[in-house]
Amino acid sequence: MPGEFFKVNKINDLREQTVEVEGYTQNIIQGAGKGCGSQRVTMKSPSVVSSYIMGEPLSNRTQNVRTLSTLALLLTLALPALQSHAASQSELLSERVAAVLPEGLSIKSISRDAESGFYQIELSNDSFLYAINADGYLVHGELFGMQAGRLINLTEQKSRAPRRASSIQAIDTRDMIVFAPKTETKAQLTVFTDVDCGYCRKLHREIDQLNDLGIEVRYLAFPRAGPDSESARKMTSAWCADDRQKAITRLKLGQSIRSRQCRNPIVSQYNLGRDMGITGTPTLISSDGATLPGYLKPEKIARWLGI
Repeated sequence: MPGEFFKVNKINDLREQTVEVEGYTQNIIQGAGKGCGSQRVTMKSPSVVSSYIMGEPLSNRTQNVRTLSTLALLLTLALPALQSHAASQSELLSERVAAVLPEGLSIKSISRDAESGFYQIELSNDSFLYAINADGYLVHGELFGMQAGRLINLTEQKSRAPRRASSIQAIDTRDMIVFAPKTETKAQLTVFTDVDCGYCRKLHREIDQLNDLGIEVRYLAFPRAGPDSESARKMTSAWCADDRQKAITRLKLGQSIRSRQCRNPIVSQYNLGRDMGITGTPTLISSDGATLPGYLKPEKIARWLGI
């Protein structure tokens, strides 16, 4: 092999994304608490890609300059065909899935996960379908990967968490009740809370410990009984109080506060929580959108936040 020119004879199977180099076939895919309430396709550098295909160690690259350069060029020329196929598969998949969805359900988006090779179809009810191609087989649910001996929820990590983080970042902090550290803030913790939830009250009793660990706690309202409940009315009064921190602390101690009305975010925050799939409180959300349902001790929360 060293010192010779090779050509890409054909793309064997666009779905598998393989190439045939003078009879030597090589796939170019690499990859691989307690609470209340209910094949990454990678075109590497020319020498690396060529070495994979030729089965040679990288130490031989100096002997194969012409071969590596030629293969890199041919593979680059083949890439648009692979990309075009991916686009056509996505369009065909969209058409076929839309035709079989029940009434009232539609496709929000279709994207191809480069790491697993699966097409991800997000539906209007925020659930997901997965497919390898448009040949008629679908899996409903979440996609998991195996990394370092652990199962990783890729649907959560790549789709839900970033979207959740973006939604949280869009909220004006003036619409939150914030308990910030007196010194350096090392992490922010957003908490969907209910003033009548026992575990929310337990967490609030430890808010000074959280602050001492450098954690800023930012409350969002999630009255579990709904926006027309007594809990929602109490939270409205807290959000409308002159001293919100004092008001919500009194409520979480089981004490009463003066009833107030004002323009407030209780309903919008409750709806946001529902859209995120939250059903119980407290629900903790990190800055990157990861969720932790239920109560944990402050030191465990700090470890979860990476501090």
